[in-house]
Amino acid sequence: NSSEKSFEVISREHDFQGYKLYKTIVDLDGVGETDWGDEIYSYDGDLLGYKPLCQYDLIDSWEGYDPFDPWFNLGDNSGLVYEYIDDDVIDGVRYRYTITAYDHPILEAGQSVLESSRGTNPNLVQTIDIIPGLQAQGYNEGMIDSTIEHVSGTGTGYVGVKAHDPMQLSGDNYEISFNGAADSLSINIYNQTQELWVLTENKDYFNESTMVDPRYSVQFDGLSLELINHDKIEFLDRTWLNVVEDTSTYYFTPIFQAPDSLLIPGDYLIVFGDSTKKIVHSNYPNAKSVPFQIFNLTVDPQKNNPLVLYVRNPNLSWTSGDYIYILEPDLLHRSWQFTASWMSGDIPPLAGDEYLYRSKKFFTEQDIFLIKSQAYTIDTDSYDLNKIKTVPNPYIVSNITEHAGTRADQFIQNMRFTHLPPKCRIRIYTIRGDHVATLHHESNTIGNKTWNLQSKERLKISYGVYVYIVDTPEGDSIIKKFAVVH
Repeated sequence: NSSEKSFEVISREHDFQGYKLYKTIVDLDGVGETDWGDEIYSYDGDLLGYKPLCQYDLIDSWEGYDPFDPWFNLGDNSGLVYEYIDDDVIDGVRYRYTITAYDHPILEAGQSVLESSRGTNPNLVQTIDIIPGLQAQGYNEGMIDSTIEHVSGTGTGYVGVKAHDPMQLSGDNYEISFNGAADSLSINIYNQTQELWVLTENKDYFNESTMVDPRYSVQFDGLSLELINHDKIEFLDRTWLNVVEDTSTYYFTPIFQAPDSLLIPGDYLIVFGDSTKKIVHSNYPNAKSVPFQIFNLTVDPQKNNPLVLYVRNPNLSWTSGDYIYILEPDLLHRSWQFTASWMSGDIPPLAGDEYLYRSKKFFTEQDIFLIKSQAYTIDTDSYDLNKIKTVPNPYIVSNITEHAGTRADQFIQNMRFTHLPPKCRIRIYTIRGDHVATLHHESNTIGNKTWNLQSKERLKISYGVYVYIVDTPEGDSIIKKFAVVH
């Protein structure tokens, strides 16, 4: 979040505008040219920058091109997005990605956009190298339960979780809890299985009125947590909770704030069948009756204490469109109001019907959520050694996986064995039966093994046809061939 919270000393404002993601190809040793995409040149032929792989910016008044550096695109008000799936990749090629942050220009000062640097080293925080590949045979991806259990509490904010790295999932269960309330809220994450705290007093959450897009702001153990807390009390939803016969066709408005009210968060259940007078008020000795009672289930889950109601025009019978006020926390204050409307022929609610109103409720220290994860598994019964391949086959010098090394005349040569089981041995022979090299593969998650096309004597192999044998500790084996063409 440091970029998004950056402060511009000239304009005295937070001027973050967006992110750009760039991509290039490097050799398998991580060395290569930093060609970050399509180049952008000036009229005089000077390199100004590159077109990014993708770009996401805030939804605000800034869009289009920088008036001072018209080659720089400020974005198109896409909204911030915090993940990107690149489908344009080749198995076995090393790709380097780097992300930059940029601000918006300062018109009064004549200052153009400033963009952070593109990283050339994968050890830098904004840069990463990725080699696409296949999982080992028999690998079943880890997962999380689709439903997060709300163990206790009444908060109605959003808690979401996804597996950003299923390989890291441990199979442990996690408890999400909170300290403080409202704008002073903090998050705690406890690993129930390991009995240790993963995170305490973290404040990386979002209030719904200030965020632009949902984001997974907390990462741990291969999981990403998204938490959105309410920052004001207001109507959330309404529904018929229980219907004895046909569902009533009466229309109930959302609950909304009564004039000069004290808003109280709660789940308000209307239970039909009672017709007692709803308020004792000296000005209205003949207060009207309405055929229901209302309970705040948040503080009265057993429905022992019906709330006092005040109905506008109290000396008349209950009619369509009457305003009904809930008196809380005492007879001197109103919290919520609503109306019910109907026409001749509409189906009225029956005794025993229940209608539920819910308001938004902040997370509090009573709210606890439970996340259950499942670690990856290996199914040894699904091994099929016939799927094993060499890539590329035939191997032709100057294929796309070969890129210049540290010297202009040096090339990195690599062949990969793919679709391997978690543990196996690969023995390579010439077509005449001479032993060339032996490779050992052991990984529950990676199904590739890279070979530098060198013999056991560390000499480059010559062109020709080669035989390789793959065998497993379980006693299974297979014989296959590949060719090398110069």
